[in-house]
Amino acid sequence: MELIIAIAFFAVSSAICVQLFAMAHTLSTRSVSIQMAVMNAQSAAESFKSTGGDIDSMMYVLQAFSLHGSLMAVFDENWNSASEDIRFIMIVEMDTSSVPATATITVTDSMLGEELYSLTVKRYLGVN
Repeated sequence: MELIIAIAFFAVSSAICVQLFAMAHTLSTRSVSIQMAVMNAQSAAESFKSTGGDIDSMMYVLQAFSLHGSLMAVFDENWNSASEDIRFIMIVEMDTSSVPATATITVTDSMLGEELYSLTVKRYLGVN
């Protein structure tokens, strides 16, 4: 009887350990996704500031395409630019008519349908 209780205890303990390792992997993957989302959003913000909001220059730098006056960059699960097997989407919405010019950058995980990171950047473009 004691042997059965010991086996049951170790079985429950091993199940809990497996769950902990699975959760740790999930949290690690999410952490990497958020870190990469922040890096790409910061890159887009710096591109906006350095190009003065020029769509063509930003399209080239970010490897993005124009979408109704905004820019969209898409990435696969390894954060490489992609045209298929899209996992992450970065949208840059710009308003260069306001003073200061503003860009709102949003990075989402299309598989989970959740926003990973959002950033608003402003830049004074000067008088034309």
